[in-house]
Amino acid sequence: MNTGDGTAQPGGGSTSDELQLSPLASTRSERSPRLRRTLAALTVVAVVAAVGLLVSNLLGDAALFFYNADEAVQRRDELGSERFRLQGTPSVEPPLSVFWQDQPALAFTVEFNSAEVDVIHLSDPPELFQPGVPVVLEGAWQNRSEPGVPAAASGSYFVSDRMLVKHDNDYRSRDDYDERITEADQSEALGVSQLG
Repeated sequence: MNTGDGTAQPGGGSTSDELQLSPLASTRSERSPRLRRTLAALTVVAVVAAVGLLVSNLLGDAALFFYNADEAVQRRDELGSERFRLQGTPSVEPPLSVFWQDQPALAFTVEFNSAEVDVIHLSDPPELFQPGVPVVLEGAWQNRSEPGVPAAASGSYFVSDRMLVKHDNDYRSRDDYDERITEADQSEALGVSQLG
């Protein structure tokens, strides 16, 4: 109840005028501190594992040794079946289509400093692959043979699954380009179409 002087009487006041001070119940379920720490630890472990896997893949690829064909032949016993990169120039003879362990492959020879390596390449070669154009192959030595595959001269094949081809640095000069345009214009003026 309200007295005339503006003070409220205890027990007689209205509930609408009173201030509610009790805390409201949270609608969000609270996780225990132990569960939050466990989830945080699992997240950190997952991130560290992902970064470790990425670094391992990058370093593994960078750690492959690079040998010219002559060096690879000299170190054949030392290398064993370890993966490495082999650099050489495919011989002038065209590659043979063969089957190696029941999958299509190419058989060819690469050369460097008079050393020859018989290669079995298991994936599709790049479009620029051709005899006389240097290649870098990733793979390992194998001492086995397959029916229908020409015998390796040394008894070992370099079996690769990845090939990089050096592109040609022979670019046409501006003079050649201007000359070809002039020839094309003259041919059009004469009504002759020229291919190439």
